[in-house]
Amino acid sequence: MKLARCVMVLGTTSGAGKSWLATALCRWYARQGLKVAPFKAQNMSNNARVVAGGEIGSAQYFQALAARAEPEVRMNPLLLKPERDTHSQVILFGQVDESLTRQPWRGRSASVWPRIAQALDELRGRTTSSSSRAPARRPRST
Repeated sequence: MKLARCVMVLGTTSGAGKSWLATALCRWYARQGLKVAPFKAQNMSNNARVVAGGEIGSAQYFQALAARAEPEVRMNPLLLKPERDTHSQVILFGQVDESLTRQPWRGRSASVWPRIAQALDELRGRTTSSSSRAPARRPRST
């Protein structure tokens, strides 16, 4: 299966405009006739929207609408909802995960990363059109 290419939006600060730019790119690519799906592996926000299967960050919800795609939990597989300065509720694929919420921060990666990477691959496979596209490179493990 050919995977769709990815575009990554980066910024150096919170409030730099990354989500706004990603939303604009989703709409622009959709207007060009491409199938588009937003993706943010991990988001820390108390602003969420309910979709089929649970909840995702509001930014990914609106990016999906801009992309003319149905918002879904794979677009934001890991949502962290701050509860205190040093504690967040963990939402994995739209559902509260009490065991991850209790785990130390550094201990979560090994258990969630394979599932998050799979969600991205599934979204990329879904957005691939019949045109020939080279697959994007997978990140290297360190």
